[in-house]
Amino acid sequence: MLHSIFVIPLPAAVPQLLNYQGRVAVGTVNFDGTGAFKFALVNTDGTTTYWSNDGTSTAGSQPTAAVALTVTKGLYSVQLGDTTLANMTTVPASAFANADVRLRVWFDDGVNGSQLLTPDQRITAVGYAMMAGEAQTVADGAITGAKIAAGAVGGSQLGAGAVTSAKIAVGAVGSGALSSNAVNTSSIADGSILNADISNSAAIDATKIGSGSVSNTMFGYLNGVTAPIQFQISNVLNGATSGTYTGSFSGAHTGNGSALTSLNGGSLQPGSVGSDSIADSSIANADISNSAAIADTKLATISTAGKVANSATTATTAGTPNSIVLRSASGIIVGTIDGGGLISGSVSGTSIANGSITDSKLATISTAGKVANSATTVTTAATPNSIVQRDGAGLIPGTFNGSSIVSGSIGSSALSSSTVNTNNIADGSIFNVDIASTAAIDAAKIGSGSVSNTEFGFLNGVTAPIQSQFSNVLSGAQSGSFTGSFAGTHTGNGSGLAGISATNFSGSLAGDVTGTQGATVVSAVAGVTAADVAAGATLANEARVANIANTLVKRSAGGNFSAGTITAENLNVSGTVTATVIQGDGSGLSGVTASALSSDGVNAVLSVLAARAQAKADALTAIIPTLGPAITQKQADITALTTQISSLNAQIQMIEVQRSVAQTNYDEQRDDAIFDYTWGNPLNQPNPSDPTTWVPIHTQAEINAFIAAYPPFDGSSFDQQVANVNATKAAAQATKTTAEQELAALQTQLENVNIDLRAALTLADIAGGL
Repeated sequence: MLHSIFVIPLPAAVPQLLNYQGRVAVGTVNFDGTGAFKFALVNTDGTTTYWSNDGTSTAGSQPTAAVALTVTKGLYSVQLGDTTLANMTTVPASAFANADVRLRVWFDDGVNGSQLLTPDQRITAVGYAMMAGEAQTVADGAITGAKIAAGAVGGSQLGAGAVTSAKIAVGAVGSGALSSNAVNTSSIADGSILNADISNSAAIDATKIGSGSVSNTMFGYLNGVTAPIQFQISNVLNGATSGTYTGSFSGAHTGNGSALTSLNGGSLQPGSVGSDSIADSSIANADISNSAAIADTKLATISTAGKVANSATTATTAGTPNSIVLRSASGIIVGTIDGGGLISGSVSGTSIANGSITDSKLATISTAGKVANSATTVTTAATPNSIVQRDGAGLIPGTFNGSSIVSGSIGSSALSSSTVNTNNIADGSIFNVDIASTAAIDAAKIGSGSVSNTEFGFLNGVTAPIQSQFSNVLSGAQSGSFTGSFAGTHTGNGSGLAGISATNFSGSLAGDVTGTQGATVVSAVAGVTAADVAAGATLANEARVANIANTLVKRSAGGNFSAGTITAENLNVSGTVTATVIQGDGSGLSGVTASALSSDGVNAVLSVLAARAQAKADALTAIIPTLGPAITQKQADITALTTQISSLNAQIQMIEVQRSVAQTNYDEQRDDAIFDYTWGNPLNQPNPSDPTTWVPIHTQAEINAFIAAYPPFDGSSFDQQVANVNATKAAAQATKTTAEQELAALQTQLENVNIDLRAALTLADIAGGL
């Protein structure tokens, strides 16, 4: 009779490998040798096949081909799905998408034929751990974006032509990702190129604009145009615009015609030439008719010298009131002239008599050089209240006080060597920074001068007030180690003192040794009283090799001793033990021969060993079902966290899209505002949408100022949203990492349990079979 003793599903590394161990016997005898096994994964009642070793089983039927396995004392093991074995196919992870999966085994010992081993063994959570490898064998289209971790797909994972335009997120492709000349006209959406996209140095040929009929030269004529061209031309033709024009014109003209040529008097309308139309100084005497009889009312005030002859006036040399003065033949003005009648600057020095001007008539003289030194009382002598004259060397004689010198005007170069002495230095005016770091001031110059440089150097290394340290040492308040010879009384730790004898001590001792120096008594040794020490010495002296009650054991010269019954919780003995009976755990004994054991003793030992091994196996078997659900739950947690992280990444992408839309809206509003500020339709043309009716309404400087003052785009709210999502994402990632570590620990624990279980079952089988 063929039967399976046990089936143990064991964990395997993903992908599709499932460790399996079982036991088979023929009748009551464990099978030894090579057996032919067939395997299938079936449903609860065995009517549906999920997998078989050669892929031929259907509806729970026996596969066609078998897998050859070695069986030792009834035990065998195999990795289901190991394609390196003949007639073994891969175990698909999809098999464990079913709630109840069982292993069906057929065995052929080579004598009795292939027979089904019953019952079918249910696969525990270990097999379902293979579902973690689902991504390796999933069906087409089964993986969604939420299943893929951020950064998991690199260039090596993408096939040629796998990335289409629909797969690329908006804004995901930067300039660095584009090869040279990768972007052509078909790649650029109509209307997508804005002014900011064109380089300032692009130098686009004018023939590439519009129909191409405008050359670069013609395009250059736009430089300097300040308003729509057709608008200006129309205004010129209809007379609405004034300006200067060169060339031949026919018809009626209005405006400034000063540059027109070939004009004659007949072209002028009577009375059309006014004063403003005649250039100053352009009418000569010959231009005025002798019979012009110009009335004086048409003459402007004549102010140019020589234009009116004396004979044309009523000037007279007589002192007639209200008449124009005429000089006499000798050039003298007749009559009395008061001060107000003199022209400024008309009286020269020769007209003033010497000594006729007193000092009261002089204003303050402030112009340099107007007063010569000889006209003053200047002197080189240090005369009080006199003006100082420099001596022949250019120096100023006399004494200066401090207030006479401008602050900071005397530099070190102006001082001669050793000029400044102690009297010149104000008390308290020298600070530390005034003394050079290399001054090397002699210590004898500090204080009373009693400290030499050598003595001053002893301060180097002092870390606290010197007198306080000396006082503390002398008073005993200072502790430490002192080297040298000391006289007097010392307290404290004297362990470092040398040359001390018993005569140096006085008073009573305390501790293990008490009494005075001359009469000491040992009261205890390391806390043990002197009496107990004496009693212990007595017992030690009475130790014997023989088995004598109430005595200490003494080894013989050969290191042996005699004893009766020895009872111990744990007894470790090396060497040879001679005894009538040894009871207890003898697992640590060596050198025991079969002749030393009775049959009952051997059976008892084997029985205990088998029982303990089976108990260990039962305990481990009970652990496996608890680990399986824990692994499944941890995998579900990791999947949920992965989904959450993918969702958070999608949120970040959506925020960036919203930011891009907001930026575009802002740019459009800004461009509209700048256009409205720049252009206007002052002539209120009937078609305001016609760009030729628009003209600038602000200067370029005003436009630049408007642009500079326009508030920038504020993306802080989007930054905060991204930061918040990233914080949540970081927390989820940390939780996922912890879950992955815990899953690995559970899987390792499960593997170790199965290893221990196999060892325990093997030991139980060995002990039970002997």
